[in-house]
Amino acid sequence: TKMVSRGERHMYGMLKTKNADDKNDDKVESILKEDAIYNMCEVEEDTLTALENSDSCYKCPSASNGVDRCISPYSLVLLARQYLANNYTSEFATTAATSIPCDNLRTLWTPSAQSEFTSMLQKCANWALVVSSNNQS
Repeated sequence: TKMVSRGERHMYGMLKTKNADDKNDDKVESILKEDAIYNMCEVEEDTLTALENSDSCYKCPSASNGVDRCISPYSLVLLARQYLANNYTSEFATTAATSIPCDNLRTLWTPSAQSEFTSMLQKCANWALVVSSNNQS
């Protein structure tokens, strides 16, 4: 495995959500809803497959089957998978959280899990802001 060299280009995926102030859309949903998480998961999987097929990513053996896979991006999908694996299911607890298939992720991403996950994210963000403001003093 080769490490990143100076001058190499890096790709960062970004998904655009609907604008909350869009007057043409009367129903704007949270990015943390099960369908949004599922759609992001599917897009990530498609992107990783394309990167793998062109050998354009750093790979590690998959925990579920030992096949080399592109490293998953840091995303809400990864956080949701990790959260579910640690708190809601024992089925995937013994393997990497990234092995939770998108269909299972949508099924496991219940309103209760969404609410608890959102609360955890808010606490984490608030803590990060406090630490950040303390470091500037």
